[in-house]
Amino acid sequence: MNALVALCHFCELHGPRTLFCTEALHPPSPTPSQAGAPIPGDRESDREGEGLTMRANSSGCRSLPASHPGFVSVDSETGIRFLSHQHPRQPQLFSVVRQACVRSLSCEVTTCVFVFVPVVFSEQEEEMSCWEGAEGGGSRPQCHQSESELYRDFLFDEGKAEGYPGPKFRSLRHLRQVLGTTDFRQLAWHVLMGNQVILRGADPGLIHSAFTMLKALLPVGCVRSVTYSAQYEEAYRCNFLGLSPDVPIPTHVSSSEFSVLVDVVSVERGSLYSAASSEDILSLYQFNISSTNSQPTDKGPTLLNKIEVALSNENLSVDVVSHCLLCLKEEWMNKVKVLFKFSKVDGRGREDTQKVLALLGATGPGEEDNVRLLKFWMTGLSKTYKSHLMTAVRGGERPLSQ
Repeated sequence: MNALVALCHFCELHGPRTLFCTEALHPPSPTPSQAGAPIPGDRESDREGEGLTMRANSSGCRSLPASHPGFVSVDSETGIRFLSHQHPRQPQLFSVVRQACVRSLSCEVTTCVFVFVPVVFSEQEEEMSCWEGAEGGGSRPQCHQSESELYRDFLFDEGKAEGYPGPKFRSLRHLRQVLGTTDFRQLAWHVLMGNQVILRGADPGLIHSAFTMLKALLPVGCVRSVTYSAQYEEAYRCNFLGLSPDVPIPTHVSSSEFSVLVDVVSVERGSLYSAASSEDILSLYQFNISSTNSQPTDKGPTLLNKIEVALSNENLSVDVVSHCLLCLKEEWMNKVKVLFKFSKVDGRGREDTQKVLALLGATGPGEEDNVRLLKFWMTGLSKTYKSHLMTAVRGGERPLSQ
């Protein structure tokens, strides 16, 4: 484990405070007696900004006495030792944890208060800090969004999640059952390839739930969404776009093979949300899917084939399918990282890259789709991760293959 886990809280007297940290001990490691030795910035008087009135320290701001050596635990399976103390033992880590503590606990509103998702703070250096709120936190994949955009999306997500009655898609399997296997595969193929997926209809709540299911197919870094809009948004801004029914699609989009349009058409003339069939989506809507893409979607990518096997297996519960999807995404993200390191960082030629693709299991049937998926997912790698690899190479680190 190369991460540090910290428990923080907001003291009414002193502001954001770090209560407890656990980190792996890597050689050279201090002895338990050394673990509690003061580090720069560990003294209350040296920790400027840690609180408003440091000399009036409250019991709620300290988990261990300053003289406490900390706790050392050992993972019996891996043999890795972990040190637990109130603050990190390294000044550099202290600064990173302190910044994450202040930035996370100083936010009154997150972008999605009902979802337990980490907020990631990427720094210019080779660190990344991450926060998951105890009462729920949300993160947007595009961290450079303006404050107004974030607030607009927060209002929409909260309002649409609770303010709209009517049917919702409950899972990917449910979405597949409603659309049918052929249309679902076509839609999922466009999602995995990075094409723009447009849902147009009068029920923003239903569209929102559909996007929630489809986003689960992608790494978070590949998701850019405008959930419901009164005007078309270009593909560079979003690969998931929800539109009201009267919004026209530009010609250059409707004629492009890099987009797919799903028109959600009401089949009832009465109330939009019928009490008798409020959960029966097919009794309320029909879904018309259109795209100029002529490439067959029945061969690949391999990931989609595996996802469909899991979805079609009725012996697997929805929760099991979700865990299966998570494992499949992690497997393919690992392939993405290997390909990025090999082709972009090491600068290998096409022939060597083809050999790596074969080792990764990306060749054979559906190879074109596999490669396209890997290249799209490569755009979801964080800038911090890419910078780390580039810095390591510039610093003289030799590739493992050499």
